[in-house]
Amino acid sequence: MSVRKALILSFITLSGCTYSFSGFFPKELRKTHVRLFTNNTARQGLQTIATDVFGERIRKDGRLELVGETEAALIAEGEVSSFRKDPEEYDASGKILTYRVTIRAKVSFYDVAKQEYYMKPKAYQGWGIYRVGSETEEDGIRKALASLFDQALAELFSSGF
Repeated sequence: MSVRKALILSFITLSGCTYSFSGFFPKELRKTHVRLFTNNTARQGLQTIATDVFGERIRKDGRLELVGETEAALIAEGEVSSFRKDPEEYDASGKILTYRVTIRAKVSFYDVAKQEYYMKPKAYQGWGIYRVGSETEEDGIRKALASLFDQALAELFSSGF
């Protein structure tokens, strides 16, 4: 190792610089509860699927801990506002091969201790494609919601900058 590299490494070590994927997100807000989403669409059951998928995305991300509502420092809430399913791909005879599901939803995070929004309701859009015969409409819905919630979580963790 060159002297220059050793000096740079020493400086970084001594200055205590570390990088965190959670940014400046407050530790005291990590205990989170996801309330049942509201469904303002004609597609039955979206509120349950949305709530389940949001919990799955939070668990997969790993920066928040899912807890019961009485233990939560942060309450996640949401409202599904639109649902579309459109043919995406056809075969030569005109048979539909894939569908695109597009979902819009508002997501917010409420700080229980301060009794105010940590992140005010904001609209996001996600989409997912599913293959007819090997996947279901719910697979497309789950893909669209995963995309949407990943956007919301990314914004939540970048809000400290």
